[in-house]
Amino acid sequence: MGRPPARTARLIVAGITLVALLPLACAPAPPAASGSITVYAATSLVDVFEEIGSRFEATHPGTAVSFNFEASATLAAQINDGAAADVFAPASESAMAAVADTGRVAGSRQFASNSLVIATPVGSEMIETMADLAGPGVRIVLASNDVAAGQYARQAIRRAAASGSMGSDFEQQVLANVVAEEQSTQAVLAAAQDGHADAVIVYVTDALAAGETIRSLPIPEEFNLVARYPIGVVAGSVSGSLANAFTDFVLSAEGQAILASHGFGPPVAASP
Repeated sequence: MGRPPARTARLIVAGITLVALLPLACAPAPPAASGSITVYAATSLVDVFEEIGSRFEATHPGTAVSFNFEASATLAAQINDGAAADVFAPASESAMAAVADTGRVAGSRQFASNSLVIATPVGSEMIETMADLAGPGVRIVLASNDVAAGQYARQAIRRAAASGSMGSDFEQQVLANVVAEEQSTQAVLAAAQDGHADAVIVYVTDALAAGETIRSLPIPEEFNLVARYPIGVVAGSVSGSLANAFTDFVLSAEGQAILASHGFGPPVAASP
């Protein structure tokens, strides 16, 4: 048999190529990320992370994000004890370091910042400046020392005392006025809203969320603390790719815009 005409040969080759490519053309697209993750996050992130979680689910069909909100130190202890967490987002770098030191989180990135403010009941004029916290009979409520906000509040008080501008015994007087300690800034804020405290120290974001239910007073910048929020994927997560996608979303322009709308500041470098 002789060779087929050149045109016929070209048609045969084209037909073979089409048959070879047909399975690829009909192959389904790679499936979108799906599954579920559990995020362990500081209580000061409740409102903003619930919004971020909902937005993440909307942009990643087939996914589900659940949260465990507790004090940062409590969450770190739970993770080190083997809790089935996928993502960790505490309100302090020390809490992240506690899990990094055990190898439970291999790396983290900072995603937001926050600072402190004094809140008082609406209509109260007992507290006008930070110095008034040391006044006789002032009822103060702070977050406990196990809570990042409580640690920051005590550091701010200590800085003010060290400056000498408020008296050498300022720290002792303020701490003597503490009538209760709470396990979240929401509970601390409620003490001012209910009139059970004359002054509390909470995050700027808490005061913003409370609106006109409290009166907000600034803490001088030289005494204030910057809370840095890190986020990382927990080692051994069975949904590691989805956990990484969530952390990327938090750090994305959309995630950062949501954080800003709730009063959080952008990531800031640690002081040298």
